[in-house]
Amino acid sequence: RADYTSGVGRRHSIQGISHWVRGDFDEALEFFEEGLRIYQACDDKRGIASSYTNMGLVFSGKGDPNRALDYFYKALALSEDEEDAEKIARIHNNIGIIYKNRSNYDRALEHFHAAEAIFEREGNPMGMAGIYNNLAVIKERTGELDTALEYFFKSMELRVEAGEKGTIAESFNNIGDVYKGQGNYPKALEYLNRSLEIKKEIGDKHGIVTTKTGIGDVFHMQGDHAAAQDHFERALGIAEEIGAKRQEMLCHQRLSTLHESRGEFERSLAYYKSYTQMDRSLFSDDQNRQLAEIQTKYETEKKEKEAEIYRLRNVELQAAYDKNDELLRNILPGEVVEELAESPAPAPRIVDDATIVFIDIVGFTLATNESEPEMLLGELSRHFGAFDDIVKRHGLEKLKTFGDGYMYAGGLFAGTNQLNACVEAAGDILEFVTASDWDLRIGIHRGPCIAGLIKGWRMIYDVWGETVNLAARLEENG
Repeated sequence: RADYTSGVGRRHSIQGISHWVRGDFDEALEFFEEGLRIYQACDDKRGIASSYTNMGLVFSGKGDPNRALDYFYKALALSEDEEDAEKIARIHNNIGIIYKNRSNYDRALEHFHAAEAIFEREGNPMGMAGIYNNLAVIKERTGELDTALEYFFKSMELRVEAGEKGTIAESFNNIGDVYKGQGNYPKALEYLNRSLEIKKEIGDKHGIVTTKTGIGDVFHMQGDHAAAQDHFERALGIAEEIGAKRQEMLCHQRLSTLHESRGEFERSLAYYKSYTQMDRSLFSDDQNRQLAEIQTKYETEKKEKEAEIYRLRNVELQAAYDKNDELLRNILPGEVVEELAESPAPAPRIVDDATIVFIDIVGFTLATNESEPEMLLGELSRHFGAFDDIVKRHGLEKLKTFGDGYMYAGGLFAGTNQLNACVEAAGDILEFVTASDWDLRIGIHRGPCIAGLIKGWRMIYDVWGETVNLAARLEENG
């Protein structure tokens, strides 16, 4: 009723989060996408960033790290523009988790420490709890179990103080995993079952899969194959239901190992084939390459954005740059200007099939002795300006003017010869001049040439070769 569009977008985000917490990823994604459309319609940049973050979390849960990372970096760029410190820290944490799950611990630590610095500065205990948790996971995976346990307990204490059930359940699960790794099975089952109880209470399907898999591991290690199989199969069913591909893959791997230990080799092989197929899909070289490309894209866009901010803050410098760029494009072909931006000395090129055109205004030099300079210069400017328009219209390159002479070419950059366009442009120029008192001589020749930039006090882009010489001779004798 209040026409509060951002509030409507927020409603969709909250409803999406309620589905995400339960592991209903497809439903969550629908609400997040609708929220994004609403935020975009009212240009609510913070809302857009939140939507990108939430969509990244969905794809992370579904086992699609590349799409997750793409959305996280979009959210990070917007949050940096808005200088939203809390959100920047949370997104760094989410990105770190993606890299942690890919075992790229160096990159993960970069993002975790970036988030940690902000959470410490802002005095955010729950943010610090998340960082302790993620640092503990890395310690656990690198075999430092005692240190991992210390970090997990520090994280759990902060979460218990805040009273957030979902994060407390995660801490219980992680502590249980460490005890499992240490071979302390009673303690492992104690914490894993406490975690499972909370996750069932809040309907966290994704978390239930993770914890049931961990409990199945403990039973398998204790030799209780029936109990282990029950937990693995229940976890697999939920993972398939919610589309959690990574958890589904891990369940196939656990079931393969379990059936192998029971001597059920055909069933073990079937699960192993499913596991390896999913593993290739989720962790292929192509996926890793895409992951690196997304990181590079974000870093490149960030640098470009910083350069753009600097450029906009220096308006006078920008105006001078624009004027210089325009002058260069009037003197040199556009492609050469682009090459100059990349290299101070563009290499000369051999053009296999170019068309060269020379035009000379007959009698103009003699007229300079009998006319006012302003009149002659105005007349020459009028004609050459018209020649420029015609050459541009036909997609050709003006090379230079020399006195009352004009030179243009085709095929230098087009990749194909532009003979017809050159001849048609010459016809249009001739038609234009027919309306004045001047006559023209035009020489056209087609063939190979060398094209390149002559640098010195004044730059000029020129062409050389017999094709050029013959076109000039045709004009002189026209």
